[in-house]
Amino acid sequence: MPKDQVEVTEGNESGVETTKDTQEAQTDQEQSSDSKNAEEKAVFKDSFGNEYTADEFQAKFNEIQGSYTRKAQEASSYQKELDAIKKQSEADARKSVSESNTLKNVPQDVKEAIISIVKPLIEEDRLRIKQEEDQRKADQQFKSELDNLEKEFDGKNGKPKFDRNEVLRAMKAPENRIYDPRAKFWEMHRDTFNDLLIKEALAKQKGGNDTEDTSGDHSKPVSHTPKTWEQARKASLARLSE
Repeated sequence: MPKDQVEVTEGNESGVETTKDTQEAQTDQEQSSDSKNAEEKAVFKDSFGNEYTADEFQAKFNEIQGSYTRKAQEASSYQKELDAIKKQSEADARKSVSESNTLKNVPQDVKEAIISIVKPLIEEDRLRIKQEEDQRKADQQFKSELDNLEKEFDGKNGKPKFDRNEVLRAMKAPENRIYDPRAKFWEMHRDTFNDLLIKEALAKQKGGNDTEDTSGDHSKPVSHTPKTWEQARKASLARLSE
């Protein structure tokens, strides 16, 4: 009997330990699931009061990070251009002074003083020419973008008509934070674009359910439903641009 009691006791202890391990595993799994659900439901706000889910916030962060990288590259490229202008301006100043018959017999220290005066003037003139050229290119590119948007959104097929004057006025408003004409146009007609996107998705879904070809694999691909606002925005812009 004592032996049997010991065996029963040992068996009970083993059963208790197994049950305890199982309960701990279930608790850990539940906590992990609760933590994941809380993460998915978390809402973040930016400085303008816009709300984002965790996925949307991550997508927005990636977009900002990509924009920052491009701006940093542009700044680096612009600095290289400025350095090249400064170097060329000094070279031009020295060449002008050295080739001047008027300054032929002038002492070198005087020539250096003249170079230090002439160099900033040449540099300023080169920078002005560069800025005018950059502005001309930017204006041409912006005008080309407006022209393309007018052709793309001509008011047909239920899409809003792009009015450059209307969009430009909206972009000049003090409260505006969007300076891309395409993005601003989409934001101004967000409800219409979303409605078109929904109708298109429903039409594709209906067509997919009604169409079934058993003679071969000719079924239409099933479109992926956007899970975040950022995905919906990109999908709408991509589809409405087709």
